[in-house]
Amino acid sequence: MSISRSFWAAVVALLGFASLVFASPFAHSSPLLTRQSDSVPVPADDPFYTPPAGFENTEPGTVLRSRPFQSTLFSKLSYSVCAYQILYRTTAVDGCPIATVTTVFKPESSNVMTDRFVSYATAYDSSDSKCDPSYAYRLGTSNSSDVGDSDLEFLLISAYMNLGYIVNSPDYEGPGAAFGPGHLAGMCVLDSMRAVINFRETIGFTTDRPGIFGQGYSGGAIATGWAASLQPTYAPELPIKGWAHGGTPANLTGVTVYIDGTDNSGYLVAAVSGLAMPTAYGAELQPVLNRILTPSGKAAVAYGDTHCSSDDLSTYSNVSITSYDFQKLGPAIFEQPTIKRVFKANIMGRLKRETPAHPVLVYHSIQDQIIPWHNASSLVDRWCSRGANVTFTTYESGTHEQTAVNAIGEVFAFADSVFAGTTPVGCTRQYQFHFCICGLQNVLGLVGGLPPYAFTSPCDESTPV
Repeated sequence: MSISRSFWAAVVALLGFASLVFASPFAHSSPLLTRQSDSVPVPADDPFYTPPAGFENTEPGTVLRSRPFQSTLFSKLSYSVCAYQILYRTTAVDGCPIATVTTVFKPESSNVMTDRFVSYATAYDSSDSKCDPSYAYRLGTSNSSDVGDSDLEFLLISAYMNLGYIVNSPDYEGPGAAFGPGHLAGMCVLDSMRAVINFRETIGFTTDRPGIFGQGYSGGAIATGWAASLQPTYAPELPIKGWAHGGTPANLTGVTVYIDGTDNSGYLVAAVSGLAMPTAYGAELQPVLNRILTPSGKAAVAYGDTHCSSDDLSTYSNVSITSYDFQKLGPAIFEQPTIKRVFKANIMGRLKRETPAHPVLVYHSIQDQIIPWHNASSLVDRWCSRGANVTFTTYESGTHEQTAVNAIGEVFAFADSVFAGTTPVGCTRQYQFHFCICGLQNVLGLVGGLPPYAFTSPCDESTPV
């Protein structure tokens, strides 16, 4: 799920202060310039997003078209970096060919690494294409809640570029934006990696097989976790080095029960809308929803089709989708055969073939108020029982949002270790028993030019499992 804007506002304030105090080497080579730009069309009105005739006959990951563009930070600040958008062929849940967009950033600095890249899945958590990260990254987009969440995660993308990484950031919800379906998100991520490799001459890679590290938090962990799960069977040729995902929604039923009727129930409205998209489970799920949704439920799903996560949260806070006010089955909705089948299909790592073949870092706070910790722990148990290499860090304190910041150092250090080939073999559970100030120090380091893991403290305990 997306990281709350109020929490990120505090982080941004710190970053603004840090930008006045520190002189980042990367900032010198890629300055932020305050300027206004003409507005750009939303994806639904932008011909770039429409695939050419005959694209269905191409292979997944085929580059259908591309364009350079002027990237932005917070919609109105020009960000000087080499940036491209790629329309590429990918696959819907039912196997049909579809097309979506990914964005590639290459730092304009002397330390750029051209033998590898990071694939970063943002938590945009919305079922309207105007919330796509590819739109948020363009200078001149609306400076509103429509693009704010991806804007904020651009800070972490910038940190990777500061270290010399090329970064790929896909619209993994596919055309029209379908929030929730794991198989769709995972295939979109994997095909974006294929597209980046196919675009290697333009990007300037010095190898035909650049190593890849995939990362995502919260809603982005749906995409990253499923990409890790599907890669051995869907895209086994990809030169993956490792994965990291945190605050992972590993079980949609578990998440639904956990946040239904709470301040975060607006995410569920977006997820119902996303799961019923044609690229997801629309053919089987939409007829059921047409029968069981009440007028209030239909209005909520229609709202989710046309709004981004911040609006969904503010409008549908404390709404219960398992109530009779929302749908006619009440709490028995989980036993409806089609809904039960769709939710079962979206249990991450449920099948043996959905086991990562490369090292994975999973991290989660036991106090997470949005995504239940025990579902992530169960996912790790499944993967470990099949021989996967997993490091599972439990944060004993910290909210969902705080953990995203507190784990920055650990994630960046893990990225270094996967490329160095020094990740642990087998499965390890480790625990952080305090909310460390290191997380905030690392955020300041993003602007200050320090490695994001410069202040990382060791975990209090590590236990092989």
